[in-house]
Amino acid sequence: MTERVRKAIREFSDFMQRNPDPNELARQVGGITPQEAEEMAYKTNEETDWYPPSLEQKSKAESLVIMALISAERIRQNISQDWIKHIPAQELEVAKKFLQKYPQLLPTIVNDNVIAWPPEAKAYLTKYIDEDRLQSVVDR
Repeated sequence: MTERVRKAIREFSDFMQRNPDPNELARQVGGITPQEAEEMAYKTNEETDWYPPSLEQKSKAESLVIMALISAERIRQNISQDWIKHIPAQELEVAKKFLQKYPQLLPTIVNDNVIAWPPEAKAYLTKYIDEDRLQSVVDR
C-alpha cells in the first residue's frame, strides 16, 4: 500500500505541480481514508518530500497548471516567438512538459480565447480545481 501512496504522490505532483493533500491522496489511491493516506505519505517523505500543501500553495499551483495548459496549446498552435518570450520561466517549463505528456488535456483556443476544455481535462481538473475557476478562463 505504501508503494501505491508513493506512486500516487509522484503522479499527482507531476501534473498538479504540488503535493496532494490527504483527501486528494486518499481519493487518488482509493480504498484508504485521508488519515491513513497522511500517515503513509509521511512514511514516504524521504523519497517523495511529501507535506500537506497550504491553501496558498494550492491556489498558486492551480493558477500555474491552468496557465501552463493554455500556454502549451498556444505553443502547439505556433504562436509567435515574441509571445513565448513573455511566458514566465516556470510556466514555460511546465507548458512544455504538458505539451509532451498531456496533450489530450489542452484547451481549445480560438482567436486567443479559451473556448472549451476537453471533457477529459475538465473531468480530471475539476477533481482538484474548482469548475468555476476553469470556466472563468473560458469566459474571459
